[in-house]
Amino acid sequence: MATTRAAPVRRAQRIARSQRDARSDGSQRIRRAARELQATGEHLATSDIDRREELTAHETLIARHVASGSTSKEVAGELFLSPRTIDAHLPSIFRKLDITSRRQLRGMDL
Repeated sequence: MATTRAAPVRRAQRIARSQRDARSDGSQRIRRAARELQATGEHLATSDIDRREELTAHETLIARHVASGSTSKEVAGELFLSPRTIDAHLPSIFRKLDITSRRQLRGMDL
């Protein structure tokens, strides 16, 4: 029975790693663009991109599921966690993204 559960867990871990790597590459590009703009006398405006970088890979995965309209129970089933664990992550996600509800999360590009 452990093998049936292991494949989805490995898949979730692979997705989280690829998202982390992509986010890391993106943040390097943003920093470079900010330096280039600063050299010309301009400044990069803070945006959702800066706030998204504060999320951990796990929080990003949960936020994307919730943003797609999934309930805590559905997200928990997909990620092999309990619904209470999902609900425990949401306040941290909301705080880091400077939002207060799932509805606001739906409008964000994650």
